[in-house]
Amino acid sequence: AAPLASPRPIEVGSRALELDDVLLPALATLELIVLDEAARPFPDVDVVGYLRGAGRGSIRGRTGPQGRFRADYLQPGPWRIEATYATLGYTGKRDWVLEATGVAIEKELIIR
Repeated sequence: AAPLASPRPIEVGSRALELDDVLLPALATLELIVLDEAARPFPDVDVVGYLRGAGRGSIRGRTGPQGRFRADYLQPGPWRIEATYATLGYTGKRDWVLEATGVAIEKELIIR
């Protein structure tokens, strides 16, 4: 099929936009490795977390083949992270205070 063509030229106008500087809040990153009791990485573990206290925030995901899970752009503050491997009934949870340092620090969570 032939492309559509207008019998009249169409002008599309645009004007320059100026934006003031936007200051975004500093955010935190969680890098988690889930381990079994023998300190071996545990893949396919369900991970959920929520920001405790007055803030709002939650995460949900699953560990990869090396037992790792990463969540970016989190609100800094106290977080509770829970991990579950339902097939074997393994669970674990930890509380961490995540800080907006610009560097992700790996956290370890053992499930039993």
